[in-house]
Amino acid sequence: MVGMTRLRGRAEITGPVIFARILRIVCGVFALLALGVAAEAERPWTVQIAASDKVVLVGTIYPAAGTLEKAPVVLFVHGWGRDRGDWDAHARGFGRAGVLAMALDLRGHGESVRRRTRLADESVLFSRLTEFDEALMVDDLLLAIDYLGRHAGADPARVVLVGADLGANLALKAACRHGSLKGAVLLSPRWQIRSVGIREDLARGARLPLLVVGGEKEPAFDDVRQIAQALGGPGTSSESFFVPEESAGGARLLGIPPGNDRVLAWILERLAP
Repeated sequence: MVGMTRLRGRAEITGPVIFARILRIVCGVFALLALGVAAEAERPWTVQIAASDKVVLVGTIYPAAGTLEKAPVVLFVHGWGRDRGDWDAHARGFGRAGVLAMALDLRGHGESVRRRTRLADESVLFSRLTEFDEALMVDDLLLAIDYLGRHAGADPARVVLVGADLGANLALKAACRHGSLKGAVLLSPRWQIRSVGIREDLARGARLPLLVVGGEKEPAFDDVRQIAQALGGPGTSSESFFVPEESAGGARLLGIPPGNDRVLAWILERLAP
């Protein structure tokens, strides 16, 4: 038998066999290390982005699985008084679908609650935000899109915004300002949320790929329906659908059939190369 000799009735392993076994062990170790690195690479990570007025914006990036190229992007924008945790399960789902996702805490919300100054950090709380702060939220979203394109392996030419409640209004305004996004999903938008109104954005918004989603029993459903009608019509790129019997609205709409499947399919269609 190759690689073995008989010595006093016992099989003795020779050098070549020992070398082969060591090689298999080393290869196995490297395979395990590679799996560990891959798993680590696919874990979400937290980022900080400095806004124009020194507010520190905090977000979570969920990497796209199975891609080594620039990945398409979904940027999630939560509602008033909420935080980026609303989107965790949905963002992970998009990551598994090969889409890089980012959930951002709006200024004054979640962890985006401090402004760096020369002397000391200042608190920025949503209960104390001014109209000026709320206007800057649109700038913050555009800054996050730019950050993703420069730092996170994202394709800046393939971006869709998903916003709920206040985030829906901000997503529409940011999409109009940006001008070349692949689309925006508006979950429970309203004509006016806080100081963020969208009536003046409808003319430009009607030319963008938009998906308006609402729950038929949510308190502001009349607003959602009217906005969908104003953005829709012949020659527009907007679509809409409403979830029967749903009263909560907002980010919750992504977790309820048929909302989850329809929104995912609409986004993936817009992000296709």
